[in-house]
Amino acid sequence: MKPVIGVYLGWIPPDEKIWEPLYRTVRTNDGYKTEPTQLLAPTISRYPGLKEVLAPARKLSDLPYTLRKRTPLIRPDYERNARTLNLQYPIVDLFEYIGRTGGQFSGDPFTVCPIVEPDEDGKYTYEFGLWKVDNEVASNLNSSTQFKAIANPPEAPIVTAKERRLGEFSPHFSQLENTISNINLVNIGEKDYSGGGQIIISFDTSTNLYETPSFALASQEVAMSV
Repeated sequence: MKPVIGVYLGWIPPDEKIWEPLYRTVRTNDGYKTEPTQLLAPTISRYPGLKEVLAPARKLSDLPYTLRKRTPLIRPDYERNARTLNLQYPIVDLFEYIGRTGGQFSGDPFTVCPIVEPDEDGKYTYEFGLWKVDNEVASNLNSSTQFKAIANPPEAPIVTAKERRLGEFSPHFSQLENTISNINLVNIGEKDYSGGGQIIISFDTSTNLYETPSFALASQEVAMSV
């Protein structure tokens, strides 16, 4: 898997089912660079209360608040989560951590989509933790288990194991639909605080997710006005 070089922060708006990216953050020589997508301005216009929540960092090279609070915390489950995510501990890369977890944070509706580069054949490989895991199915997984992705538009694809529903892809992968292949089990972790299993998988896709219309960045004029 290529390194995670940045992330999109987004959400599923109320009464809708499709994940929408709101801004992109990438690492630079001076820190970080955050740019809004074309969906951020109309989202703030529709939901004015989000303007303060999604405000940029005071120093443009810093992480925005909504993204910063998703960074790894030094707490009892930090080491466990890092190792389950197949990351080197204690030196854990910020983007790798939140990109593989999906950036879920109790109390707000936002999640994170990782940015990775394709290989020489134009293939994108992702590693991430499944959502809404069925613990009964998860308890029977092993290295020879065959996985299958089933399209579930407009929501994210479902992952099955031995013809039974195992869990769901993160919502930002909903637009990949039938282009997912080569699903492999990376790691099985302990149950998390919510009682759900931690199942880490990898998969390939030939689709450039970041070229889909919803991921387009706002024009400079619009970006300056947000």
